[in-house]
Amino acid sequence: MKDGHGGITIGSEISVEFETSLLRNASSDSPNLDHALRVKNNAMRGGLLENLHYRTSKWARLPCGHHD
Repeated sequence: MKDGHGGITIGSEISVEFETSLLRNASSDSPNLDHALRVKNNAMRGGLLENLHYRTSKWARLPCGHHD
């Protein structure tokens, strides 16, 4: 995970159920990431995302409070 909008990015194209997922032990020290975890949505697709767990991950150099 070096550059981009998110180290872990989920969404916008989800059109089915996405249930019970665990993100654990992820890390990055890139200064070029906007967000550690980015969840996007598209209400027109009608997908479902629930029970997303995020644990013991380390993210350095993220721009605090940055929003596009």
